[in-house]
Amino acid sequence: MTQLPNFLIIGAPKAGSTSLWNELRQHPDIFLTSVKEPNFFCSNSANYQNWSWYTSLFRGSVGKTAIGEASVAYSLVERNPTTPALIAQHLPHVRLIYIVRHPLRRIESAWLHHISKRNPVPRDFSQAVREFHPLIEGTLYSRNLEEYRQYFPDQQILVLFLEDFQADSQQVLEQCDRFLGVDPTARVSRAATPQNVSAQRYIESERLKKLSRLPGAKLVDRATPAWLKRLIQKMGTPLPPRPQWDASTRQWALDQVGSDACSILAYAKKSPNFWNLDR
Repeated sequence: MTQLPNFLIIGAPKAGSTSLWNELRQHPDIFLTSVKEPNFFCSNSANYQNWSWYTSLFRGSVGKTAIGEASVAYSLVERNPTTPALIAQHLPHVRLIYIVRHPLRRIESAWLHHISKRNPVPRDFSQAVREFHPLIEGTLYSRNLEEYRQYFPDQQILVLFLEDFQADSQQVLEQCDRFLGVDPTARVSRAATPQNVSAQRYIESERLKKLSRLPGAKLVDRATPAWLKRLIQKMGTPLPPRPQWDASTRQWALDQVGSDACSILAYAKKSPNFWNLDR
């Protein structure tokens, strides 16, 4: 019998989706694909409409109550305008989980991510905010969600906040369990581990710096093949320090995303001051 997902984590990028994916799949009644970001319903995906490939991702889901996958590109509807309709066409009863975070913190994290991946993004943060559109695109949470609300009722949509997940991961996971129809008490209580790749890479680069100062490090360096040195250097390339906002760029960014942030907070019945955008 062909297994298809009955829930999707659709985003947002750099808002905790990896940590959420990793934690949800620990529940005995939840199956999430080992491949994160299948991006199957994105028209620019290499596997677009390759149903045999897509269904193969769910082979291990027999007997599970909640079956899902996580692709944050699904929430980037400006880039993937047909995605909500495609999902609705093929998975009309699917449940959608959308995790978001403070808009300015997401922009900062997304910029660091692109820098760490050596993507063509300006290394000057202020310039990147104004000129590299994906930083803004992924932060327009309400606008992106509205595209899904054209096809899915609110009962099939759960909006989460990274700040809540960081403050009390167990409570958020139980909320997800109830939304997905599995027993929250079957989940093993454990602290969520952040899966922020950019942050982990920065920590690793600092660790490598300390190791280079240890006695004997120079001897090890001389004995290390050149190809391995290049690989280590690439993996340990330090990230820039946390971005600093100048007043003009910060206000420009808030002009782009501020009203949208208020809309998503209202939709989720959060306090208008939850993110304290004036700070």
